[in-house]
Amino acid sequence: MEKINFQDMSFDATHQAIIAIVNEKSEFLSDQQIKDAQYDILEFIKQYNHPPHLMINLQYLRTPVHPELQEWIALKIIPKILKMGILKIAYIMPMDEVEKISVEQITDEVTDSVVNQSSKTAIAYFDNEQDAFKWFTK
Repeated sequence: MEKINFQDMSFDATHQAIIAIVNEKSEFLSDQQIKDAQYDILEFIKQYNHPPHLMINLQYLRTPVHPELQEWIALKIIPKILKMGILKIAYIMPMDEVEKISVEQITDEVTDSVVNQSSKTAIAYFDNEQDAFKWFTK
């Protein structure tokens, strides 16, 4: 399987945040590529010593995520993120309507996972990164 660099990762020291940005190369991704991207986020959180904030920018997501994969993210990845001490997760929502619906379904699963684990992690949804950064500082 070809490795497509569709997710850019960085650490914002000012906001103590891991930033994962899905870019325009995200069209026609396989389930495994999406899963690998989730594992990359986990590794990046470890690499930067478990900062309190995580921003996942999905504005340019070009692949709808089907329900089975949504559930996998909610059950396999989100609990690990919560155990890593992330206090705030900000989602920057996609611009395309089909992908937006897919992300809303994932975030519903994520919210249920957070609530079920009695986590102190807060989740919020934004149209842009600036609003998410403001929320991180509150």
